[in-house]
Amino acid sequence: MTPRPASEFAFRLDRDDVAVLNRLAGRLKLSHSAIFTKALAALENRPAPRKALVIYAHLAEPDRVSIRLMVRQMRSTGGSFAAIGKRLYVERNLCGTDNMPLGASTIRGMCAV
Repeated sequence: MTPRPASEFAFRLDRDDVAVLNRLAGRLKLSHSAIFTKALAALENRPAPRKALVIYAHLAEPDRVSIRLMVRQMRSTGGSFAAIGKRLYVERNLCGTDNMPLGASTIRGMCAV
């Protein structure tokens, strides 16, 4: 049986995530790709969230305005775009249409408007 070919992915991580990745790789003596493989397996096997996710694009305009104000406040205190997206996901179950945390570009757009 021939092995499945591997796929390559390119993406950016913020500094905090790179530091976590490097610490895990060093402590567990694994490659970065092995860390991601283990993280994907853990995510796939975790129980479903208890609260329903809230999709930002499906919110009524008044609700979106209040979220944008909250995001601008978080940004004014120095939060990175990615960190704000993660925080909204964890604290408010707010996500994109893909059920993942809002992307940095979405957060950036909220701050710009």
